[in-house]
Amino acid sequence: MDVSWDVRVQPTHGVSGGAALMSCAATAAVRPHVTVTRWFKDGAVLAPLVADAGGHFMIGGSRGDILVIREARPDDASSYSCEAQHVLTGEKRRSPSAMIAVSHQTGSMAPRILTISEDETVPQGGDIRLVCCAIGSPPPAYSWFRHANGRLSPVSNSIRISVSDQVLIVRRAQLSDSGVWTCRAHNQYGEQRRDARLRVRSRLVVSVHPQLQVANSGSSVQFNCSVEGGEARVRWLHDGVPVGGGERMLRVHAVVRAHRGMYQCFAERDLDSAQAAAELRLGDTAPELHYTFIEQALHPGPALALHCSASGSPPPRFNWLLDMQPVEEHSTAQRSISQFMSPNGDIVSYLNITSVRPDDGGRYTCRAQNTRGAVEHSTRLNVYGPPSIRNIGPVRVVAGVNTTIFCPYSGFPISDIRWQRGGLDVGSTGRALSGSGGELLLWPAEPADAGVYSCRVSAPSGQYAQKDVQIFVRNPPKIAGFSFPADLVEGSSIQVLCGITSGDKPVYFSWLKDGQHVPSNLQVQEKSLDEFSFLIFSHVTSKHSGEYTCVASNSAAEVNHTARLAVKVAPSWVYEPQDVSALLGTQIIVHCATKGYPEPRITWLKAQEPAHFEFSSRNMSVRRTASAALQCSARGDAPIQLHWTHNMQRLDLSTYRVSVSEKRSESGASSTLTVAHAQRRDSGVYRCRAENAYGRDELLIYLAVQEFPEAPRGLTVVRREGRAARLSWRRGYDGNARLRAYRLQYRVVGDARRAADWTDAPTRDLSPDLLIQRQDSPEPDSEVILEYRVDGLRPATAYALRLAAVNDIGDSEYSESVIVQTLEEAPSEAPRNVEVQADAPGELLVKWQAPSQESWNGELLGFALWCRGDNTSLALTVPGWAAAHARLAGLRAHASYEVRVRAFNAIGAGPSCAPLAATTLEDVPEAPPQHIRCEPLSAQSFRVWWEPPPAKSRGGLLLGYEIMYQEAGSLDGIWERRRSGGGEAQVAGLRAGNYSIRVAARNAAGLGPPADAYCSTLDDIPGPPADIKAIPISEDAVIVSWLAPAQKNGKIRHYTVYNRPQRSGPHAHALAPHSAEEQMLEVRGLQESQLYEFWVTAATAAGEGEMSAIVAKKPSARAGAKLWSFPRRITAAEGTRVVLSCGSAGSTTPMRVWSRRRPPTPATDPRIRIEGYRLVIPKLDASLSDNYTCTVRNMWGEERGTWELRAVPPPSRPRLRLTSAATTALILAADEANAKAPYSALLYAGFTLEYARGDGAWQSAWVAGAARAHALRRLSCGAPYRLRLTAHNAAGSSAPSDVLTAATTGGVSKPAEEKHLISSNNSCVKLNFLTWDSNSCPLIHFVISIRGFEETAWRSETVGLEAVPTALCGLPSATWYHLKVVAFSTAGTTTATYYFSTLTDDGEHIAPPAQFPSGGEIDQLMGGVMLLTAGIAALVLALSFLGIFVFNKSTTSSCFRKGYEQSGVSEEDKSVEKRDNRRNCQQVYTSSPIKNLNTKKEQQDEYTLSRAMTLMVRRTESDSDSSGSPCAECNSSVAYRMPLAPAKEEVFRAVTDSSAESCAGSGPRDKSRRRPRRHHVPNASRFQQQRQEQERRDFTIHV
Repeated sequence: MDVSWDVRVQPTHGVSGGAALMSCAATAAVRPHVTVTRWFKDGAVLAPLVADAGGHFMIGGSRGDILVIREARPDDASSYSCEAQHVLTGEKRRSPSAMIAVSHQTGSMAPRILTISEDETVPQGGDIRLVCCAIGSPPPAYSWFRHANGRLSPVSNSIRISVSDQVLIVRRAQLSDSGVWTCRAHNQYGEQRRDARLRVRSRLVVSVHPQLQVANSGSSVQFNCSVEGGEARVRWLHDGVPVGGGERMLRVHAVVRAHRGMYQCFAERDLDSAQAAAELRLGDTAPELHYTFIEQALHPGPALALHCSASGSPPPRFNWLLDMQPVEEHSTAQRSISQFMSPNGDIVSYLNITSVRPDDGGRYTCRAQNTRGAVEHSTRLNVYGPPSIRNIGPVRVVAGVNTTIFCPYSGFPISDIRWQRGGLDVGSTGRALSGSGGELLLWPAEPADAGVYSCRVSAPSGQYAQKDVQIFVRNPPKIAGFSFPADLVEGSSIQVLCGITSGDKPVYFSWLKDGQHVPSNLQVQEKSLDEFSFLIFSHVTSKHSGEYTCVASNSAAEVNHTARLAVKVAPSWVYEPQDVSALLGTQIIVHCATKGYPEPRITWLKAQEPAHFEFSSRNMSVRRTASAALQCSARGDAPIQLHWTHNMQRLDLSTYRVSVSEKRSESGASSTLTVAHAQRRDSGVYRCRAENAYGRDELLIYLAVQEFPEAPRGLTVVRREGRAARLSWRRGYDGNARLRAYRLQYRVVGDARRAADWTDAPTRDLSPDLLIQRQDSPEPDSEVILEYRVDGLRPATAYALRLAAVNDIGDSEYSESVIVQTLEEAPSEAPRNVEVQADAPGELLVKWQAPSQESWNGELLGFALWCRGDNTSLALTVPGWAAAHARLAGLRAHASYEVRVRAFNAIGAGPSCAPLAATTLEDVPEAPPQHIRCEPLSAQSFRVWWEPPPAKSRGGLLLGYEIMYQEAGSLDGIWERRRSGGGEAQVAGLRAGNYSIRVAARNAAGLGPPADAYCSTLDDIPGPPADIKAIPISEDAVIVSWLAPAQKNGKIRHYTVYNRPQRSGPHAHALAPHSAEEQMLEVRGLQESQLYEFWVTAATAAGEGEMSAIVAKKPSARAGAKLWSFPRRITAAEGTRVVLSCGSAGSTTPMRVWSRRRPPTPATDPRIRIEGYRLVIPKLDASLSDNYTCTVRNMWGEERGTWELRAVPPPSRPRLRLTSAATTALILAADEANAKAPYSALLYAGFTLEYARGDGAWQSAWVAGAARAHALRRLSCGAPYRLRLTAHNAAGSSAPSDVLTAATTGGVSKPAEEKHLISSNNSCVKLNFLTWDSNSCPLIHFVISIRGFEETAWRSETVGLEAVPTALCGLPSATWYHLKVVAFSTAGTTTATYYFSTLTDDGEHIAPPAQFPSGGEIDQLMGGVMLLTAGIAALVLALSFLGIFVFNKSTTSSCFRKGYEQSGVSEEDKSVEKRDNRRNCQQVYTSSPIKNLNTKKEQQDEYTLSRAMTLMVRRTESDSDSSGSPCAECNSSVAYRMPLAPAKEEVFRAVTDSSAESCAGSGPRDKSRRRPRRHHVPNASRFQQQRQEQERRDFTIHV
């Protein structure tokens, strides 16, 4: 399993001229497997990485994890890091950088060893560097010693072993190099010693014996793993699977087939491993079954094959048993046994029964056996039939063994199996039990269980069978316990007896030692009789010790007993102690080893003791004017003489301040030197010398007289950051004591919630290891400057800081305080309580609350939203800290989106809120179903099917479809509606004919636009003609006329006109093709005065329909004028062509006259034409709706008919109006149309809404007929639209409505203010596009163009709206640039032009040019006119402002918003204002952004400054779009001034910061124009004075 790991550098404090040390430590879990490959200083690889004798850097440790810097210098105080590699995975890690502190020597100090390679391991033949690092003043010298043979010997340089100050180098390490090495660090004030232990790890060599073993099944084998090269953990694998424990001997007992294969022995220790392998092959193996048969129940008759397969070596042979008797004994003609070897080497055997009979039932057993053993499988075969029991011989069992005996019966089914003994059921008497399957259980068998048992088997029918079984019980041997005497010693004689207490005869004995036969070389005699066996030892030695086993066996079983023989052996030396010599005070190791049984106990005796000290040196300090007591205690044999010296001089005991006292004890002597009222001159080395007859020793005591330190000097701020500040100072006098820390105290300036003084101000203790040291100048004796980075500050906040020094004595006074104003940072918190609501289709309403004010880290300028999803990415900015909501529009309906919101300030955006997923509401489908097709199913139904709308146009989850249909050509028909859940539908219950059909998709929001089609049913038999007439025209002819059937039921193909004499005679008929709604046919060949009957039928493809009514007429030579046409009501749509037919007949041709109810007459109306017997109206309108009468007459009579003509008007012209507008939607409403005719109330079929963006092409959208309001969505943001509406019904379409002009909300984006947008350094410019107001329309991207004033080519780049500012680098320093930004949003483009300059290489600003170059198109258009106009306007404007300033010079106003309080400024706070004023004077103002627009009207609103004039305008925060921020002032003042000389500034700083201060003069600064800092607002009186002074000097115009 992978373990996560990393490495870190741990530095130690260094002293100039001495040694400094860095260690590279990996995670503890992987540390043994990690080596350090490289060290870095300030990002560069340190070289060389070898332990050169004179190298400045040394690498030590067995893993290269120690870096030693010798003769450390202040410039070594840099950042260091290391790179480490995992030796097993090869993975590399690099540590974070760490700083090392190098301080100058202060006072005097005895050496103190910081670190030493206490325990290192190196492989044999490898190189190792032992590191010893100490600090002291002066820097200590180093010596190395080797512990060998009990002596401490100094190390001298050789080819393999050399000393290089702090580092002991051992090359090509040998096993003899293992041991303890001592490092001694010493200077004139003392010394210190530490031991380093080195282990040389020998190479592991592993072997396994024997490498090949061939074992028979059931035998035992063992593999021995030999490991050379030291202690190691051992583990075994069998074919890659762990086996055994951690022993070096692996035993395999009762070998079976699964044990064969490869055995590997792995030896492992920390970083080494080795392995060897051996193979186990099988010789003879016991059989193993691989396939067996199952229990079955069969009816008599079918064939049966029982199958078993097994493997073994030698190949086994199968025997088949039936109820424990060989099958051959029950042989019948239908039973046969076969056996063969399969291709994979298994032996397969079949028991075949050709025809199963009831007596074949029983318990079958297949037994495989060879010379190594046997294995068997048993189960029953049940054959339907009466119960029967076979004869079996006696059954022999072993006493003490659980035995199961099965009844040898056949037959099936069996209801009961019962065992009896002596006529009684087993279980009622005795111990025998009957199992659940009818078996006899003797658990365990005992001698009393022998006898005759009877088995009775019964069938459900009542039939039964019963037979007797004889059981014999055999007894295994039982060994009486034996043991060996416990006090045997070498040379003793002993014999042991192994006897049995019971068991059948004969019994056979054998003996084993440690599981094997007793070796013959031990000369042990074995003697066995019938019931016991002797083991005789004539002369025992340690070789006879072990475990002895007696094995007894008979015909029933084999048993054994084991006892241990232990021979005691006297102790003897394995390694005798040797004389050793060592330096006084060093460690002594004396080795000795013995052997014997039991294990010998070792006791050490002490020799004579020379005078010595437990420690060679120690340090001691005392406060000035206090008393110091120096004590030395020597141990050793008496008498001991003690002497004192100070700095190698004898003590002057005549002074009152110095005294010595001594004390004697049994273990030695002690002396105390007392120094009263200690002074600085008392510091130094005090030497106490002890001496007796056996030796002498010295104790060095280093005394330091210590004082309080002085306060740090010259505390200054060298760098500001958003949450940190870097301080520097010079150290004061350290009081002759180690400076433990510097105490930093800080507080927020102007915080009304805290006291204005240092009461309860927080403090930090700064360890010297955390400080950075550097020289004040390159001179060697220059003063050391300390630096520290103060973290944990709040951005945009003023702090006061001061510093004190702390040593072991106490604290110094605090230094003078300094004031620092931290820089702004991006907000550190995300907006709170962010919610996303889907309140309209394709729109999301995002709500939030501003983050806590403490997290603004400056002035909060607004919020930015990012919306991603559906292959769409939108960005929106919302200006103002108080903004709390925004609407994301133009999204797809019913689509999932992810929304993130960030707050931003002038630095950039803060963290995003947790991404919120939202799904827009569903909208009605935007497209109709596709590819509508239909087919007739019958005369009353048809099937229609279609494809769904495109997935992106469905507007949500489709719930189904709505099918609307009506008969084709009907004006007053009603649209029938049906719903369908799928992509097809059957429309039934119709009349045969043609239909108009509409299919619209439906979702939860409603119906989408329909798709139109025409469908028809199959033809049906038509109905009868609607009317019929018969008119005589001569003595042998009659005209028959008729109207088409009201129910045509399809396409009329022809009519059949029938006639016959009334009530008699056959009928005749004639065919007339269908041509019009009313038709006529002359029937001739009739007889005058004969009454004829006439009727008509219509025919379609389905056949002839019903007959019309029967009319009777006689031909006549004097027939009066009659109409064969049919006067009726006719309804037609306005604008259509209408024909009224007035067909007539008679014996003489009738005359025809048309008339109408209202004038003018048809003959005089120019809109009406008379064409023969037809009245034709080419274009019907409402005024022609009337009753039209046609009169026909001849000499025999006249007739008239009236037609009622009604015109159905189309819808009236609707009136379209706008009810509301959104960023991407217009909500429209239509007023009811005024009725123009009685039929104007026809249902609306729908509306066509046409719209066009600006002067663009028209687009259309369908609106349902029942709707009176419609939301037109997915429009462009902030765009004007033209709209018109047309209504439709069955009579036609209305005229379009008046064009409605409307616009979506929002607009093109608004340029950002240069103070918020631009910040630069000497080579880069940063653009914070978050401050660009999107004006409610999403931003797409920005095109940035930049060029220097002296350049002609633009450098362009396209960027999106990101959370961090966009940086353009590679710019020359100290250069003015022309910046053009084109912002693309969904509403259009916005162009703005800016000017800025890069800083010098020293971080200074450059002066602005005398005139700025042309910035936009207006400059090119206006030319010289613009120059003159701008100059005059500027002069007038300046004079006007001067008058305003004079008038208002004594007036002030202030504004405090929520969260900000007014407070005074203490004297110590003034320094931060002065420094801020000095920084603010570096600001350079340029012209306002130039917005390039297209239209003339927009050009009139464009704003820029003339190329010939530079107006320096200072604007207050109220000019910003984010003026609602509580960080903005209410006062608004404008001034004009020349730019002043620039000074140094931060790396990134806005070039056009409108809050900058003037620096002219040296008087009080005008703070009214600075943005009020948090908890820091200037008082009004000083504000007024500074403002008047500023107004006087700031009025400057540059032309």
